[in-house]
Amino acid sequence: EAVEPALAAVARRLDGETGRLFREAVGRQRRLGATVGASFLGPDGALAATPSRRFRGAAALCALAAQEGQPAGEALTTLGDHLAGLRRVEREGRRELSAVTGTLANTAALFGPLVGGATVALAAGLGGNAGPLGGRPLPVSALGPAVGAYVLLLAATLTALSTGLERGLDRALAGYRVGLALASATTAFLLAVVVAGALL
Repeated sequence: EAVEPALAAVARRLDGETGRLFREAVGRQRRLGATVGASFLGPDGALAATPSRRFRGAAALCALAAQEGQPAGEALTTLGDHLAGLRRVEREGRRELSAVTGTLANTAALFGPLVGGATVALAAGLGGNAGPLGGRPLPVSALGPAVGAYVLLLAATLTALSTGLERGLDRALAGYRVGLALASATTAFLLAVVVAGALL
């Protein structure tokens, strides 16, 4: 297969920015009769405004392949299939990562505070009874703030981790989400203390 039809096939298979660049180059090649190199790397080529050395290197290889002739087209088609496969793997990875980060965020904002609040209410329900070994339990006045601080620290840490894994190091977004998680965690913790205390 020649390089020119292979480029058109790759342009049809790829989506996103890479596919757009290939489609633009193929369109320029067809409309203007430009060479593969000029359609990518020329002054008005598809990569004229793209500073990426990797894209430019790949385009230079495509241009060289077009000069070499037919055998390079098959390699280019295989490369396109490989890029499409990488995109598919990336989408699946993002979907799985989204499930993990969602679990982290829910644990931080809701489940952790509920368990912490129920723990404090249970300790208050025990009311200073001596254990089987005669030891005295930690007073609720000390346990409540300690568990509350732990819950809030956990909410902030897990939310920041979740945001970092999902979106990278975006301080504004992380701060916003941590703020929401802290408000949610505080409410859930206090509600759990009151409700569990009323049930015990």
